[in-house]
Amino acid sequence: MRAIPFVTIAVLSSFVDVVAQTRVAPEPSGMGVGYRVEEYFGETYTSPARQEFVFFQGEPISFQMMVGNLGAATATLVIEASDPQRLFQVRAFKAPPLPAEKTADRPLSADRRRFEDEGAVTLPVVFSSPKKTWAGGVFDIQLERETVLDPREYLEWVIRVPSGDLERGYYRVEVRVNGTQGGQPLREFANIRFEVRARTKEDEPELLRREVLRRFSKQDFDGARQAVGDLLRIHPNSGAAYSVLASIADAEGKRDEAATHRRSADAITKAGRDELLLKYAAKGRIID
Repeated sequence: MRAIPFVTIAVLSSFVDVVAQTRVAPEPSGMGVGYRVEEYFGETYTSPARQEFVFFQGEPISFQMMVGNLGAATATLVIEASDPQRLFQVRAFKAPPLPAEKTADRPLSADRRRFEDEGAVTLPVVFSSPKKTWAGGVFDIQLERETVLDPREYLEWVIRVPSGDLERGYYRVEVRVNGTQGGQPLREFANIRFEVRARTKEDEPELLRREVLRRFSKQDFDGARQAVGDLLRIHPNSGAAYSVLASIADAEGKRDEAATHRRSADAITKAGRDELLLKYAAKGRIID
């Protein structure tokens, strides 16, 4: 199940299918650990994720992990070292791919924190430098042995997993923080789950659709247009491509151009010409 975000993600456009995930449980003292996917654009031209998120080999895989003060009073996080190798404990697990004919979800344990058929693996994980978020914004921070967090303030790291060499399958990554609050260890941890699929020619439209949105989200409009062109060359009836072009034109103040692209997207959708969208909608996706 995909849960409500720990913090709000701004939706860049109505067509951007941003899906967020969080697992947060406050400590009795108010300190909690949570996470969310950093960027994710759903599934349109591929079969839906069976659990959590699906990435293709070579795609960026990144999550944001937070340590936040969810209580009503000031709290202090105490750590022994700010070096990620000592600050975090990382354990990774992998379960094999599900057979294509199997429609049920990957079985989870009774506490729903692990896959029943998973095994431990070594997974490369890279942590960014920390940031602190508060009502006034976000700023870089140098962690001290003691870091004071006011209510609703939190520390944040980006966790990246290089995916180019990952085998197909279902992954789970536990990230624990070696810290204490009020003399008690932080018990909660990030329990990140995602699927990795092989990158095949059949998946190119989906990979390009995601690249279009990835570039648009970074306001790289020229790069997004280039990726749209690549998408339309292999899938001319992509309603998603024209929706992106409309959003780019809107962002640039080109209202007439945006209206033209929007009409093209609507015509494709209403006529049922986006055959890939319909193909995967038949597998359980709902079309508005």
